[in-house]
Parts: sequence; structure tokens; C-alpha cells
Amino acid sequence: MSRRRLADELAAGSLVRARRGVYVAEGACEDLRAAAMHGGVLACTSAARHLGLWVLGDERTHVWMRGGGYRYAHPGCRCVEHWDASDLPRLTQPDVPRVLRQILVCDGVEAFFVALESALRQGMLTTAARRWLEHHVNEEGRDAIGFARDDADSGLESLLRWRLRRYGLTVRTQVDVFGVGCVDALIDYALVLHDWPAVEAAILAALQD
Repeated sequence: MSRRRLADELAAGSLVRARRGVYVAEGACEDLRAAAMHGGVLACTSAARHLGLWVLGDERTHVWMRGGGYRYAHPGCRCVEHWDASDLPRLTQPDVPRVLRQILVCDGVEAFFVALESALRQGMLTTAARRWLEHHVNEEGRDAIGFARDDADSGLESLLRWRLRRYGLTVRTQVDVFGVGCVDALIDYALVLHDWPAVEAAILAALQD
């Protein structure tokens, strides 16, 4: 973009200066703006959310700084930095396999599994991308990849199956309920996310009857 056009876009308000040499479009979301101000691009759960993946509730802005990035101070910063190196050009967004790996390293295997099944469901992982991921995660991550399916319609369904896996239970999902239709699983959403011990205890008690 020429200096003249840049000046015109800034004057018109269609571009906003994030920091020296970096500009964002007017109306860009706060996460994108914060990442640009901080010195990188969206990473981890922030990038996954923008890709349309189901993620657990981390509302902080995750920023990919790359191996040789430089952080810039900005007001109200709550950014989580990711410094995993790459030979990609600066300001290039991380691809889906790298985003998933960042989630595993940053938030653990449960969050990784939920986002992974969401990516598989949406056809975002090619065979080559899945192979790259298998070679760049730890044993726990490879175990989750082996257990993952591509038919989960929600993160709740993935979360439930993952949490009950250690009991060796077979979880029926996508169940047809007369008068209701197809449901992910027969348990309320909020309880699984916010009161898992109660859900777990209820399931185990029912199985003992």
C-alpha cells in the first residue's frame, strides 16, 4: 500500500494504527487489535476461536510472538505470549495443526482434545496436517489424537467422552429422542462445564444400580 493510500485510509477511519508500521481494519475485534499492538498475531485458543473451533473458556488474548518477536507495551494488556519458533514470514497466522499444538502446551490435553475433534468435524485437518501434529506433540497428545473422532457435533460431546474415558465406558452420542430429535448426549450443558464432579458422581451411581 502506498503512503498516500495509507494516509487516506487512516484519515477515512477504515484503518487504525495499532503501533508503528502495523495497522488494523476499522471494526477489527479486540483480540486481533490486542495481538497487533502486542507485536504478534493470534495464537492458541484465540486463533482457534477465530477459526470457528470449539474451545474451553479462556478469554485471554493469546499472541504468537514466534522465535524472534518483540513485545510492545500497550494499555490493558492481558496477553499470553507463545514463542514457538517458525520459519514462516512475520505476521503470518499459525495454521490449524500449530494452533492445536499450542493449545496442548498451554491449556492441557482436555482443551486440546475438544479443539481437535472440532477441527476434525469441520474437515480442517488433512492427512498431512494430522501426521505433522502426531510428530510434534507428546505421548499424551498422540493418545488424544488416536481417540479422537470426526463426528462430534459439539465441544460438550467431546468433553463428556474424554472425561468418562478413564472409566472404560462407552458413551452414546447423537441419540434420537422421541419428540426432541437428535441430541449430543443426555446431560445438561452447564453441569458438564461447571459442575463436573456432580455429573461424574451421578453417572457412576446410575451404573451401579
